[in-house]
Amino acid sequence: MFHLEAKALRDAGHQVTIIAPNPGGMPERHEVEGIRIRTYEKRWTGIPRKAWTLYTLCRLAVKEKADVYHAHEVDAALFAGAYAKKRNVRLGRKCSLVFDAHEVWSYFYAASTKLRFLRRLAVQAIVEYEHWMLTRHVDLVIAAHVMETNYYHWQNPFISTRHVLSAMEVPENPPSREGDIRVIGHEGFFTLNRGMDVILGAFELLAQEFPGITLQTAGDFWCDKDRQWFNKWAERTGLKDRVILSGWVNRPDLPDLLKKMDIGVAAQREDEHTSRTWPLNKLQNYASHAVPFVMCASMPYAKQKVEERYMGRVVPFDPQKLYYALRTMIENPEQTRTMGFNAWEHARKNWNWEQYRQELLRGYDDLMQPTYRPRKTVTLQG
Repeated sequence: MFHLEAKALRDAGHQVTIIAPNPGGMPERHEVEGIRIRTYEKRWTGIPRKAWTLYTLCRLAVKEKADVYHAHEVDAALFAGAYAKKRNVRLGRKCSLVFDAHEVWSYFYAASTKLRFLRRLAVQAIVEYEHWMLTRHVDLVIAAHVMETNYYHWQNPFISTRHVLSAMEVPENPPSREGDIRVIGHEGFFTLNRGMDVILGAFELLAQEFPGITLQTAGDFWCDKDRQWFNKWAERTGLKDRVILSGWVNRPDLPDLLKKMDIGVAAQREDEHTSRTWPLNKLQNYASHAVPFVMCASMPYAKQKVEERYMGRVVPFDPQKLYYALRTMIENPEQTRTMGFNAWEHARKNWNWEQYRQELLRGYDDLMQPTYRPRKTVTLQG
C-alpha cells in the first residue's frame, strides 16, 4: 500500500519522505527509486515503547517541515502529524494532514481484549478520538475499505474522503489455465489468526480424496506459534510434502505464485474488525490473476459481492464446509475457470490500481481547497 502510494505521489511531482521503523540492517537515511526513507529504532516494550515511538515520530515529523503529513496509523503517526502540522501553522507555514485509514481502527483495538465491556469502551474511545482529529486537524481522509469510507463521511461530512484500494495492477489478459484443478492457494501470512487451522483441516480431507492436489502458500508464518502448530499438523497427517511453503514474498514476486494457483482461499475471522475490511487484499490479488476463491465468513455482505457475481463461494468458518466447497469446485473445473474469469473481469473494472491511483491524486488536489471546520452542531428549528 505505502509503496504504491509513494510511487504515485512521486510520479505526480511530489517529493516523498517515508518515516518508518527500522526492521533491522537499514541505514538511518537512504533513498529508493527517488523516495527518501528515514528509519528509527523502536525501543523497550509496553508503555515505554509507545511513548518513545510517539516522541520519535513527533521529533522527526517536525524536522521534515513538510507541506503535507500523510499518516497511516491512527495512534502515534496521526498524533505526530497533527502535532507537526500545528507547529508549522504557528510558524506561518501552510500545512495539511492526510489520514490514511487502512484498518478498521475502532474494532482493531477492541479485538485485543475478550471482555465485552472493555471492547465496547475501546470502540467508543477510538470513535471519539477520530472525531476529535477529523474536526480539528485532518484535511483529507483516505479509506481502504468501502464501509470505512462511509464511516468517515459520517464522522465529518465536511472533509474530503476518498476510497483508495491498495490493489494490484491487473493484467490486460487473464492468465491461461486449463485441465484439472491441482493447486489450492493461500496468499498472505499463513497463521492461525487468519484461519490456517481451518484451511489445513479442509486440505487434510481433500488430500485423501484427490492425490494430485497440493496447497501453495504465498506468505510466511506470522510467528513461531504458527510454525510449531503447522509442524505438529504435518507430523500427524504426513502431508508436509503436499504443502508448498513459500516463506516471505516480496510484492513483485507475488504474480508468479498467483499464476500457479487454481483456487484461492481466504479464511476470514468472524469479528467486527475483519468483517468490515471489504474487499480483502488477498481477494483483490486472487481476482487480478483470474483465481476463483472460497471465502470462509458468515457475512451476507460478502456473499452478495462474491456469489452473486459468480466469482467464487462463501461458506462458514468451518473446515468441513470449506472442504465441501473446494471439492465441488475441483470436480467442476470448467465452472471454476468461469468463476476465475468473472473475478478477473471484476478486478479489471473495479479493483485496478490505475483507478485508485487517480483517486489518490484527486484527494491531494482536494487539499488545495480550505477545509471547513464547524464548531457547532445543527440545531433543528420547530
